[in-house]
Amino acid sequence: MPDRLGIFVGTHGDGVLVSENGARWEERNSGLVFKDVYTVASVAEAGGIALYAGTQPAALFKSRDLGQSWSELPALRQVPGTEYWTFPEPPHFAHTKMMVFDPRTPQRIYAAIEQGALLKTENGGQSWRELTDYSKPDDGAYRDVHQVLLLPSRPDTVFMTTGVGLYRSSDGGDHWERLTGEEFRLAYPDHRCAVRVWRPVKRPIRVSSVKKWASCRRQECNLRRQRILLDLKRGNMLTRPPPQACLVARRECLPACP
Repeated sequence: MPDRLGIFVGTHGDGVLVSENGARWEERNSGLVFKDVYTVASVAEAGGIALYAGTQPAALFKSRDLGQSWSELPALRQVPGTEYWTFPEPPHFAHTKMMVFDPRTPQRIYAAIEQGALLKTENGGQSWRELTDYSKPDDGAYRDVHQVLLLPSRPDTVFMTTGVGLYRSSDGGDHWERLTGEEFRLAYPDHRCAVRVWRPVKRPIRVSSVKKWASCRRQECNLRRQRILLDLKRGNMLTRPPPQACLVARRECLPACP
């Protein structure tokens, strides 16, 4: 949480649990109608910290007292098209998978519904509109939104991972460019494997008389396969050769790692 000590976790079946140090946990579920919680997020607002909990069935709850009480933001379940929200596995209920806040204002929130919608609010959840430009009739999965990431230096640049590919928007989600398709080897991208955001340090080194790219981070070797990187400076998707910061057998890093 911003400026506060505490750990909040969402559980399947037990709602929201809170701990100061991870040793002891307590439930804070007053007003939380649904106890299957898929995401918990916090943001600093005027007057304090706001907590949000996204649940299954897909709904969104807010707390202004650190989870002591929750109130639903009903507008999320009142947008047109909720009858199409679903999930492949039983009980086939869609869920609010994640949410992300615009760093310029906590009132602007993106919420991902799996499966069913990408929603955006400008007033803290009092009303929502669906962003649909990315969705096509021949998509292999219907509006299967997984993760949304805003470029910190340009928050109108938005990246989104879905069950059918990776997308980028430069206008806050109104229009989207599809960066990968189902034929791409990362056909089912998610934030853990497709979207890594950092400033890589590239240096050519000589391994067996062949120059290869080296990428070091925190004085450790990055032994990674070819992957998609988001360049924070330009906001472009880049595909780089596999970084070889060291030989596996020798475990040697470059001496000039940041």
